[in-house]
Amino acid sequence: MDTHPAWDTHSDPEYSSDVEQQCSNVARLSRQRQTCSQAERQAQALFVYRQTQVLHRRLREETEGAKLRQALEAETSWANQHSPSRASTSRAAQDCAAARTETGTCTLWQQHEDRWAAFEHSPPDPVRIANIPWPPDAAGVLEHMATSIMSTVNSSGGAAPAPDTVIQAYRAAFLRASMRWHPDKFAHKFSKWLAEADRDEVASRVQHISQMLNTQWATMLGKSGLH
Repeated sequence: MDTHPAWDTHSDPEYSSDVEQQCSNVARLSRQRQTCSQAERQAQALFVYRQTQVLHRRLREETEGAKLRQALEAETSWANQHSPSRASTSRAAQDCAAARTETGTCTLWQQHEDRWAAFEHSPPDPVRIANIPWPPDAAGVLEHMATSIMSTVNSSGGAAPAPDTVIQAYRAAFLRASMRWHPDKFAHKFSKWLAEADRDEVASRVQHISQMLNTQWATMLGKSGLH
């Protein structure tokens, strides 16, 4: 008969502690494996997503580049077909050269440009109709702005500028004047400073200058043959 006492492992505190520790370690390792596996899947998914985005961006850039090339080719083709003749632009060149010889007028417009630059840089508060640097001649805005541009390109005195220079100068002048006198552009820049009492009259005068500018540009296109 066995006289040794039977060990009750369930009632042994040290044994129970070891088993619990082992179970805890196993559970922790299992969680770590699951976390690592999940992180790997997320990293792989992110990598695939980024590669897809890169591919899409490249395809988009190639497509946009092709469209841009087509547009430029179409514009070049149109320009070649509608380019003005030397004869049609000679008259415009002579008109501009004549305008440049009017020293007093050019000086007046240069003063206007200087006043406008100061006004645009630091508008008075409030802006009233009397302190806006209006053009000396609304009917000659485009011509004189083009003349001013050409004077910086061609400083040879009274010699008539080349026809291509005239067209480019008028186009640049029209864009510059439109940015200045288009009603929406003017309101966007100066509306917050406009005196309420002068608001309607200023808007009306700006609108008039803008209409005159469009008329002058249309006339220039007619002279140069650019329809």
